[in-house]
Amino acid sequence: MFSTKVNDRRAVLLAGPDYRATKDSRLRRISALKKILVIAGLLLFVAGIVGLVHPDFTYHKTEEVARFGPVHASVNEEKVATVPTPVSVILLVAGLGLTVLGVRKSGE
Repeated sequence: MFSTKVNDRRAVLLAGPDYRATKDSRLRRISALKKILVIAGLLLFVAGIVGLVHPDFTYHKTEEVARFGPVHASVNEEKVATVPTPVSVILLVAGLGLTVLGVRKSGE
């Protein structure tokens, strides 16, 4: 406790006025990283919720079947993509973990 204050003062005396600037920039980088963690965590959390609530997504795929000169024949197929439940749960847990990690204080 006391030794960290003494070490901090020694570092300020040895490094001069640039020490505070580097410490401030380091704190800004840490807070920016925490913001990124929170945003990524919330996006993963929302993706997990969407995957659990609505696991089936439909989309249309157009395939060209035949081509004879200027004449084109194509087929429009409706396809279904299913998000597995374990993937949604993993997204939820990872999102929650990143959000908690980003919100948590650095001293803990």
